[in-house]
Formats: sequence, C-alpha cells, structure tokens
Amino acid sequence: MHHTRHGLRKWVKHISRIGWASMFVGVCFLPLPLRAEPDAPVGSANGSIAVVVSNKSPIFDLTLPMLRLAYLGEIVFIEELLTQDHPTHEAIDERVVLLDYVPAESRFLDLVLHRSFLQYRRYWTKRVLSGESGDPPIRCRDQEEFGRRLHDDPSAIGFLPADAIPDSLLELLRIVPIDGRSPQSPDYPLK
Repeated sequence: MHHTRHGLRKWVKHISRIGWASMFVGVCFLPLPLRAEPDAPVGSANGSIAVVVSNKSPIFDLTLPMLRLAYLGEIVFIEELLTQDHPTHEAIDERVVLLDYVPAESRFLDLVLHRSFLQYRRYWTKRVLSGESGDPPIRCRDQEEFGRRLHDDPSAIGFLPADAIPDSLLELLRIVPIDGRSPQSPDYPLK
C-alpha cells in the first residue's frame, strides 16, 4: 500500500513539473503512431497525384494555393473552394472534410505542402491544441474505406495516385483539375 501511494505521489509530482498541458497532449495523442509509416506500393513512386471529390460535390476545379490552404486547415468551408465562375456559386456552409489516402500521403505532402509526414502531424497537433479552425484530415488506409467516405460525403476532398484509380472508384468520384490541368497534362502541377 505504501509503495502504491509513493508511486502516485511521484507521478503527480512529475505531472506538476511537466505541466498539465503536456500531459493532455501525451494522453490525447498516445494512440497515434510516433513515427512515419512507410507508403505501401501503389501506382508509380513518382507518378501524378489526382485530387478527387464525390460525384455529388460542388467542386469542379481547384487552384494549387486553394488545395494547400484546405490541407492546412486555412480553408474550412466548401464555399471558399468554389471559383467565382462556378455554376452553382451559392452559399454552401458545409465544412470541408479532408481525406488522406495513406499509401500516397508522403508523395502528396511533398508535392503540395513541401512537408514530411512528421512535420505535417506536428502542424495539425499544434493547430488542434491552439483551438484554431479546421479539422485534421481523416486517414484512410485502403481504397475501399477512402471510396466509401468520399461517396458518403459531398464535402469530402482527397487524393489518390493518378495511375492507380480502380474503375470501381471512378464511378463514385470525379478527378478535379488543378490550375485547369488534368493529371494527364504534361504541365500538371502534382507530378
């Protein structure tokens, strides 16, 4: 009994020294992996990344800066992603739902945000703890989960390797041109 109380006192003393905020971060993010996960071999390692949305989405095109701001949580609502000449440019107060397809995540982060997986994870941890707007991306480990989430939510936006999108997913989604260029274009920005 004495040993248990001594252990508890030691733990409380340690917590008071490191601070409750650090303890909160440690407990909240304990289930998250502490190191970057290697990408699974999907598509070509240096292939294009296609940005995709649901067929029901009001998003038909994006600029690279808009995509960056969305994945940094600076753009929060779908309406902010619609271009001025969009055919249905009305007030859409749906929040953007960001999807990360894990096997292509490192390539996407490098091309779009110029960050590593760990830098991106730290960025979102700081953002969430500081109470800033925006929701971190939902990580999808396989195409089935990715396709289901994308299909179920018209406000979702995600990415896949352009050369590895199965026909079953092509029926559910729309590939969004970036800066007016498709993944097949020679000057596509996400190559």
